[in-house]
Amino acid sequence: MQVVRPLAHADTIARLWRAAREGRLPHALLFEGPAGIGKYQAAKWFALGCLCERGPGEPCLVCGPCKRVLSGDLRSNHPDVFVLDPEDPALARDFESSTWWKVHRIAYRPDATFDDLEHCVERALDLRMAEGRARLILLRESQRMNEAAQNALLKTLEEPRPGTVLVLETHRRSQLLPTLRSRCVRIRFEPLGLAECEHVLVEAGLAPEAARELARSASGAPGLALAQERQGLRELRRALGDAASGARDALDVAREVWELPGEFTGSTPTAKERERTRVTIDLALALLRDALRLRAGVDADDLAHGEHAARVAGELAPRELERRAAALCTARADVERNLAPASVLERALLTLARGAPAALGR
Repeated sequence: MQVVRPLAHADTIARLWRAAREGRLPHALLFEGPAGIGKYQAAKWFALGCLCERGPGEPCLVCGPCKRVLSGDLRSNHPDVFVLDPEDPALARDFESSTWWKVHRIAYRPDATFDDLEHCVERALDLRMAEGRARLILLRESQRMNEAAQNALLKTLEEPRPGTVLVLETHRRSQLLPTLRSRCVRIRFEPLGLAECEHVLVEAGLAPEAARELARSASGAPGLALAQERQGLRELRRALGDAASGARDALDVAREVWELPGEFTGSTPTAKERERTRVTIDLALALLRDALRLRAGVDADDLAHGEHAARVAGELAPRELERRAAALCTARADVERNLAPASVLERALLTLARGAPAALGR
């Protein structure tokens, strides 16, 4: 399991290790804050420090337990670490028709297949602790649990297992049941400063200029910035700015969007096309929002897309910006209605460029 030291959140994790050493660590933690700021990396670093032979504390990275955590794939090879991660390729089929974790990933079912048993929280908790130091259950994007799954996890939280710590990571705390949230100790994480974010991105291998641009576009969230780089956000944003400002024909831009290199999630080609369309429309909406903020007097340097939004703000009045944003919201909803991604994208870019109605099939 790839684990890196979360530089911006090191003090938070150190306090949790201190609580563990003093016997004050809660059995359930809710790591919450904006997406992409390193909450899940912090959770993995916390788990590594709890299982290290020197721990709980700063992991040595060379002892047997550390090596077992660091080896393997997304789930690690340490027997006392259980990870439920939506990015795990072994779980891709869970999201073919839904974005939710279903109850069988939390609670054991008698008709479960081997795959279900291997990726079931309750089943992992039923196993004896292998090394005796601690057991860590990490649930990435825990807001993906549907209501039945959350209620199943609630039972686990009400009857905590000795030596077990559950870490629920989320950027959408409001989607968790109040009863679930109330049984976890909330650990709030904040975005990095732009300089810190830029440093993390350079350390991750980005060129300084790209790191600077992406740190701003991601508002201090390095994980989000790296995802944006993989999706080709910088090139995509320039193309959208051309369409919105009238510098290029919207349909020409639509064709270019399909040809731009980028990595998009999805188990089928159509699903990947839908994600590309979703990302493009979300970025177009972000440009229009920043253009409206510029019109309201906000400095471009304080905005995620300030330089590019300025091109749009100079061409369109606030009322027209609002009208196009409202139409794009309709197009965004059409993506979730499983309409043809190419048709939705073309209509969205026409909306961005000319203010055309975005509704399809109505």
